[in-house]
Amino acid sequence: MTKVVEGKDIKRDYHVGGGLFRGARTVHAVKGVSFSVEKGKTLAIVGESGCGKSTLARIITLIDPATSGELFIDGNKVDIARDGLTKEMRRKVQIVFQNPYGSLGEPLLINTDKPAEERRDLAMKMLKKVGLGPEHYNRYPHMFSGGQRQRIAIARALMLNPSLLVLDEPVSALDLSVQAQVLNLLADLQDEFQLTYVFISHDLSVVRYIADDVMVMYFGEAVEYGPRDEVFSDPKHAYTKTLFAATPRADIASIKARLAKKAA
Repeated sequence: MTKVVEGKDIKRDYHVGGGLFRGARTVHAVKGVSFSVEKGKTLAIVGESGCGKSTLARIITLIDPATSGELFIDGNKVDIARDGLTKEMRRKVQIVFQNPYGSLGEPLLINTDKPAEERRDLAMKMLKKVGLGPEHYNRYPHMFSGGQRQRIAIARALMLNPSLLVLDEPVSALDLSVQAQVLNLLADLQDEFQLTYVFISHDLSVVRYIADDVMVMYFGEAVEYGPRDEVFSDPKHAYTKTLFAATPRADIASIKARLAKKAA
C-alpha cells in the first residue's frame, strides 16, 4: 500500500525568553515523533491539551516549521524547516480546524487559473457532496450552524483534490448527534475518494469510531502507536491506560445507527 505521508523523527522546539525571576529556556513541543499513513486510511493522534498533537498537525501541513526531522508527502521529501506552504504543497495537504471560517471558492481562486464560472460550478458540486444545496453558496459564516460550517470547511479543504487531509479537532465543538453526522460524512467521502486522514482529537469515542491506527502523545512524545483495536484493547503504556480509564466515552456508533434508522 502507498504511503501518502511519512514523518521521521520530527522535532519542534520553542525558545522562550526569560523574565524577571526566570531565565530563557527551550520548550520541546514535539520530541522526535515518527509515523506514516497509507492511502485511504486514517491515523488518529490523541492526547490531552498541550501534548503536542496540534503542533505536529501544523508541521504536517507546513503551516509551522519543524526544528528537525524528515517529512514525505506522496513519497517526495518536503522542506519542513521552511515556514509556509509552497503552492504545490498547498494542493496536496489541506487542514480543517475546530472553528472553520472562509470562502468556499477561495482555494480555487488562489491556487488555480480557473475562470469564475468554473470555480462556482466546482464549488456547487462540492457543496452537494457534503450535503448542502446551492442556496448555501453565497451565505456568510455566521448564517450557518456549527455542523453546516464544518461541512463547508470539509468541502473547502477538498476543492484542490488533496493527497492528505488533516483534521484538527473537527467535531469537538459540536453536539453528539451532529458529531455523528459529520463523522459519517468523513467516512463516506473517504470511501468515495480514497482520502487519507490525519485526525487530531482528545475524544476517545470519536477516535475509536474513525481511526485505523492510533498514536498517543504525551508531553511531545509518541508513547503508544499501533492499530486501533490493538491500542484500545491492550494499551501498553501507563499514560495510555490512565487516559483511557479517565475519559468518559460517548457511543458514537450507536448514535450513527439511530440516525441511519431515522433516515430510512
